[in-house]
Amino acid sequence: MKKRILALVIALLLLAGVSVVGTSAAARYSIWVGGVQVTSDNASDVLGDGTVKYVAKENCLYLNNTRFCGEELVEGVMSAGVYAGGMDLTIRFSGNNMISEWGANEWSIGVGVEEGNLTLIGEDSSASLAIYSSYTEGYSMGVYTTYNYDDITQGGDVCVDGGNVTVGYIGGETLVDATSVGIYCCDMIVKSGNVVSEGGVSSTGDSIGVKAYGDIFVESGSLTAKGKEGATSVGISVESVEFIDDVTGDYVSPGGGYLNVKKGATVTAEASNGQVHSFGISLARGINSEGTVTAISADTTYPAGPEAVTTSYGIVGWGLSNMNFTGGKVVAKAGYAYDSCGINAIWDKTLDYVVAGDVTISGGADVTSISEGGYLYSDGMYVGGNFKLDSGSLFASGGSVTAESEYYPESGAIFAEGDINIIGGVLKASATEVTQKEGSDITIYSFGDIIISDNLEVNDGKLVNGDEVSYIMQDSFDKPIVVREKGYAELGDVNFDEDINIKDATAIQKHLASLVIFDEEALALADFNEDGGVSIKDATAIQKFIAGLEY
Repeated sequence: MKKRILALVIALLLLAGVSVVGTSAAARYSIWVGGVQVTSDNASDVLGDGTVKYVAKENCLYLNNTRFCGEELVEGVMSAGVYAGGMDLTIRFSGNNMISEWGANEWSIGVGVEEGNLTLIGEDSSASLAIYSSYTEGYSMGVYTTYNYDDITQGGDVCVDGGNVTVGYIGGETLVDATSVGIYCCDMIVKSGNVVSEGGVSSTGDSIGVKAYGDIFVESGSLTAKGKEGATSVGISVESVEFIDDVTGDYVSPGGGYLNVKKGATVTAEASNGQVHSFGISLARGINSEGTVTAISADTTYPAGPEAVTTSYGIVGWGLSNMNFTGGKVVAKAGYAYDSCGINAIWDKTLDYVVAGDVTISGGADVTSISEGGYLYSDGMYVGGNFKLDSGSLFASGGSVTAESEYYPESGAIFAEGDINIIGGVLKASATEVTQKEGSDITIYSFGDIIISDNLEVNDGKLVNGDEVSYIMQDSFDKPIVVREKGYAELGDVNFDEDINIKDATAIQKHLASLVIFDEEALALADFNEDGGVSIKDATAIQKFIAGLEY
């Protein structure tokens, strides 16, 4: 997205604000409300009806039962309901309020903050603020914030603290080739209150409920986001973007890309029918949730077939993502597509080793991951790294597939590139029978080790470990199934492969970097120097042991 275009807009607006107002020189502030620039003369009653005032020393707009529509601020380029440049802005609202605008050729923005942060505060639990963008040929943004161009780690954040905030699109027309986003920001924080954010319907552009280029933190209250129909429809998109330093030419990344949901908080993300892609939640770095998360993706409308690689994912993490569900309830469902998956933790296979793509369920979390069906793939859960169920429960289910017999269709409950470790809780898994002669229905498949030490409940299907296949029969449902018995392991053999080697030292390093999580038995074996704790000294001692050196 061309963020820097609007950097020129604010410069034009500030230049336009140097003239004298009335007969006296009034201080002009770089904020426009309903097409009116705020000055020291009108700040106490910006619109002249007693509903909006601005306090300069607080950088704060106060709204009280107001309704106003923005105007075109730069001809042919941008219109906005509220727009502030080069500053932080706080909006405190009481009663019922609505900010909208008429639309413009390139940018339509409900509330925009250039090179600053936006804070929305409801004065009480009943206070409401509705913010809408309108029709445009380029970008329609309900809330739009950008970072400081001199310091990309500053600015661009949206914080909601109390009240009820609704963000959306009321253009009345289907957008043509335009991108529509409810809330577009760097970091987003919901401290309290309820937020609902939706994109608009676009014929060939994208529709996104919330798009963040940093992290999203939902500490309390609720966040509901919905993408409408478009080429790609996304409920919540959390990205992590690298920027090119203008001086050095190097790539710089401020980090980010996580969705964090605290206990008691609620996140609901829904994607509508996307022509090519439909994602309930799309993540750059991962998710850490101990609250309630619901992520639903719809069918793709482009006919799925060998020439059309469409995707529908309930929750998807790209390349460097780890998913940690440490409590609460999670529901992820995917609709019909060429590739359909409830929870998809993709591993970047261009890397030499697995550094991410792990899925961990602990703290009693209740997780459901379902694919409603696909053309070639329909998996309940795909794990690019390691899967671990520590406590709680997982229901994973693959749906029916419709590919012709010359392809290799697949329906699976859990597919893991790494290990599957079920050390507690309950796993319920099922796959739909694939009728094509070259197809397969796989309940659980792992390229690594499968360790199951608690309850496994499956439908008729297969438990697959590498090239070994174990058929799960109906009468074994009430028995624990152990593919590889842990049994006795020597001190230092933290991966239980009956050998002390460099893999064990590497595993300890990954554990210390929180890339993998050891259970109690592995932790005991990791204390190789027997000093009562696990540290880098243990990995070094193993390396010396392998080399035949004194440790």
